[in-house]
Amino acid sequence: MGNADKCSVCLCEFKAITGEEVRLLPWCNHFFHPDCIDLWLVSHKSCPVCRGSVI
Repeated sequence: MGNADKCSVCLCEFKAITGEEVRLLPWCNHFFHPDCIDLWLVSHKSCPVCRGSVI
């Protein structure tokens, strides 16, 4: 993963060794836990890292 070892929403580390699923926002290449970014995007229309618009 190119941008971080932690989910910027929950601040927990990704567990690459266990094959934990992550979600990529393709317009900015930031990674998150799927549940974290799904919940974030319900109330925000931007990336939590760079604030780039998702619309």
